[in-house]
Amino acid sequence: MFARVTTTRGPARKADVVRMVQQRLIPALEGIKGLKGAYWLLDEKTGKGLAVSFWDSEDALTASAGPIGQLRTQSTKELGVEVESVESFEVIQTAGVPAEVSA
Repeated sequence: MFARVTTTRGPARKADVVRMVQQRLIPALEGIKGLKGAYWLLDEKTGKGLAVSFWDSEDALTASAGPIGQLRTQSTKELGVEVESVESFEVIQTAGVPAEVSA
């Protein structure tokens, strides 16, 4: 399994992020082949956010880069945040997470 971690920073409000995730991102992600799950994290005090998506293979991670990139560009612009980094990792071990996102 593989993961993509996007780090953002900006004055995003929790309510705005939750609305974006529920109304636009989750429905869009559900149609992308190989998605195992995703988490969105936010520290409203510092403005730092993380989006972590899990993919069943490196090929699925790579193939998702285009559609995910478009979603990232649209959503960060709308929320008024900046992308600090986008990184990919191989998931080597999990504990205490739902089966659909475990290695």
